[in-house]
Amino acid sequence: MIECTGCNTLQPFSNYNTHSNGKLRKHCKNCERNRHYKRTYGITVDDYNRMFEEQQGVCKICSLPANHNS
Repeated sequence: MIECTGCNTLQPFSNYNTHSNGKLRKHCKNCERNRHYKRTYGITVDDYNRMFEEQQGVCKICSLPANHNS
């Protein structure tokens, strides 16, 4: 178990991705996903999930099914 520097919780090694050199990342998978959504789209995973539900799983722009990855 190691502590995530993002959420400060102890988690098993399986909750972490690795760098290309094999070392564990400092943030757990959930915190990494949150950082990615915030940096790329300016939203949190919770925001994404809420929009996904409100839009019934389809893209608001093209009306195609969304690729739900969270």
